[in-house]
Amino acid sequence: MFKKILPIIVCIFFQPCFAVTFQVKSTNELENNAHYSVYTSPEFTLIAHVITLPIDDFDIKLTPALGQREEVTSMAKRSHAFIAVNGSNYRRGGKYNGDRVNLCYLNHAIYADLQLLRGSFGWNSKTKTAIIDTCFLHAKLFINNNQCPVDQINQPRTLGKSTLYTDRADIFLLAHRPGKNILINADGIIEDITYELPNTIPTNGYVYQVDKDAFPDIEKGMKTEFTFEIKSSDDTSSYNDHDFILGGAGLLLQKEQIVSDHLYTELSQGTEIVHCADEVAADFHTKEMQEWLIEKRHPRTALGITHDNQLCIVVVDGRLQESEGA
Repeated sequence: MFKKILPIIVCIFFQPCFAVTFQVKSTNELENNAHYSVYTSPEFTLIAHVITLPIDDFDIKLTPALGQREEVTSMAKRSHAFIAVNGSNYRRGGKYNGDRVNLCYLNHAIYADLQLLRGSFGWNSKTKTAIIDTCFLHAKLFINNNQCPVDQINQPRTLGKSTLYTDRADIFLLAHRPGKNILINADGIIEDITYELPNTIPTNGYVYQVDKDAFPDIEKGMKTEFTFEIKSSDDTSSYNDHDFILGGAGLLLQKEQIVSDHLYTELSQGTEIVHCADEVAADFHTKEMQEWLIEKRHPRTALGITHDNQLCIVVVDGRLQESEGA
């Protein structure tokens, strides 16, 4: 039935090695040929909400939250959404909360690159096309016609790495590993080089941060060029023309087969950054917390695209008496 199934963010879909029996509890027809069904299982307490909708009849938007804690109901109301599902550009969690694990590309701007090859969901409103694909970001930076390394984008830098920060980045990330900050304006001209933390990232520009002794020949006034391409790892497809690309969790299924599985790997990486107390309390960098998150039952969310071009949204209730999760 499904071409591909993409678990969203830190959630995972049902592992194909488990055979679970489902029963349809109820089915309702919504507007524009969309359907909403509720599934249960006689094997354990589970409630799964499944919505299928023809992609050609709907528009899909990625709506950023206002602040850190805006609820989905609030976002749905102000966006006048017909259907809204929770999803985030989550970081790893715990004290390693500085590294964003998944690709986030919205309105031609990069919010975060991806650290591991992973499934991503994308939408092109012009062609009414939804994709689920294993995507990667190919970025190039030229300064004075010389190519310079870009090891990561909008991630906390480590020693020896070269990091590019777009104006969508949190400015505090530049303070993690102080270095040489090369400020590039919207015209691609280096407007300043400083070892002090800049107050802002130039609008529609960048800060290229490297070790303090790196690139001694770079000077103010030099011209730069930054290009990037969001590409498929499976074929020659390119997705820069899409409205958004959002990476899911490190597990991707295709035709009931695992295409990629990096759940444990991605949670084992990360740069230690602590912003608040609960990030230390829920440290998913430890084996114990990883097993709790991945192996135990929890609320889960997944997206799928069927062979007849319908989008399937699955939300499983969890941590409840009537639904343990998946």
